[in-house]
Amino acid sequence: MCQENIDFVVIGAGVTGLSVARELALAGHQVVILEKNTKWGQGVSGRNSEVLHAGIYYPPESLKARLCVAGNSLLREYLQQRGIPLSGLGKLIVGWEPWHVDALEKIVANAKNNGVPLTTLAPREVRELEPNIHVSAALFSPTSAVFDVATYLHSLYREMENAGGMGFMNVEVTGLTPSHGAWEITGREGTDEFALRAGVVINCVGLYADAIASMAGVPIYEKHLNLHFCKGDYFSITPQKARLVSRPVYPLPEIDNLGIHITPDFCGSVKLGPDAYYIDKTEEYSVDPQKAEVFYQAVKPFFLPLEPEDILPAMSGIRPKLQENGGPFKDFHIKQDLPGLYSLIGIESPSLTSSLAIARHLHSLL
Repeated sequence: MCQENIDFVVIGAGVTGLSVARELALAGHQVVILEKNTKWGQGVSGRNSEVLHAGIYYPPESLKARLCVAGNSLLREYLQQRGIPLSGLGKLIVGWEPWHVDALEKIVANAKNNGVPLTTLAPREVRELEPNIHVSAALFSPTSAVFDVATYLHSLYREMENAGGMGFMNVEVTGLTPSHGAWEITGREGTDEFALRAGVVINCVGLYADAIASMAGVPIYEKHLNLHFCKGDYFSITPQKARLVSRPVYPLPEIDNLGIHITPDFCGSVKLGPDAYYIDKTEEYSVDPQKAEVFYQAVKPFFLPLEPEDILPAMSGIRPKLQENGGPFKDFHIKQDLPGLYSLIGIESPSLTSSLAIARHLHSLL
């Protein structure tokens, strides 16, 4: 990669970076996207539940609520137009204790404030949808779904390229310096060094977005933009039991996540998870098999056929959270932090669902 003058350089080729690069390329801009991994979508974007979220839980008027609701519609249309697999079965949010009824009613109220439809179901109605799910009360979310994330990421990248954008993988950015109304970007492409000059830099680095911002001179600690790693593990269940559920089934949400839930995928497998726990800022993706009992106890109350021997370690993911462990809600940070430097920090769930809406929102800020 030689010295060039580029209109827009997007750092990070996860779902957010790809969506932003595609949006700008389709608008006729000169765009380059840089990714440290050998392929796009290998970070946060490739380690999740593959759920199209409705926007049920997020505080009204927050960016997470507004962009999730808008993104749900945009992404659903995108997937359907391109024939990318998308389930149309919705999802269940379930309760089995007496106090769960009031908690479900609060979820309905918040969803209504966000413009998200939910239907209250009696136990009989739940059994008609999912005969093996046993609850005392439930909500049905018709706009939630599961989709093929890998094919979606591939489609975003190809459309970005077809519109004239360029992607460079295995590229590490090591320097960002303002220079005469532009940005000098330096780094390594494999063993070779490179330098680019960009009019605008868009930071979509996911887990390391705070580090890139700091590299450019943004005082991340003063602005409370330092990220915290929150890991979530997944277990899978045996094929015999996987056949007993057809759509996502969620318990009541917890403080840091949506609870250990059941999620079928397009390969016929079913995942349990994720849980959520904060870790040091290190990418470490092993799953402790001893946690199977925790996952079993979390799901067994509403999925009675499940037995301990049905659960196997599967995978894990890490969320880049602005919210500290036990801290209050933190919204997406999507702003111009310095002239010509736009940072997307804390882009965790529901960023997958929100991806196309995030790209449009950012484009409107440029």
